[in-house]
Amino acid sequence: MTVFMSDDSISCQRVFRSASYWTVDAHWNEGVGGTMSQDHDVEQQILQLEQQRMRAMMDADAETLNRVMADELTYVHTTAALDSKESFICALSSGALNYESITSTESQVRIYGDTAVITGNGDVRVTSRGRYNTFSIRYTDV
Repeated sequence: MTVFMSDDSISCQRVFRSASYWTVDAHWNEGVGGTMSQDHDVEQQILQLEQQRMRAMMDADAETLNRVMADELTYVHTTAALDSKESFICALSSGALNYESITSTESQVRIYGDTAVITGNGDVRVTSRGRYNTFSIRYTDV
């Protein structure tokens, strides 16, 4: 049921992509096509959700992950392995996947109608199936 990362490389430069979907409160619609101030508020709200998601991944906080990620989530690992929302949260909750740290830099939000795309760079320390890895990532979240 669960697909995990498995890679023998340590300290490699990686490319990471995940498709995440968030449910944003009523302010989302107010910001779309609104003033620059409203758009900025929506961008800040999306960045806050992204930080909540990363913190929840490090804490294996299934409740928060269930709240901030859509049921349609497709999580693409650095190895190209795929997880659904359910299998990803299961791997974190069981301890099979343990994010020790996720440091995100250069995060940028772009709004396209009612869709937000986040891109950024980061550094990750993770243990997957007993193997410790540290790597740099580029990521895209939708």
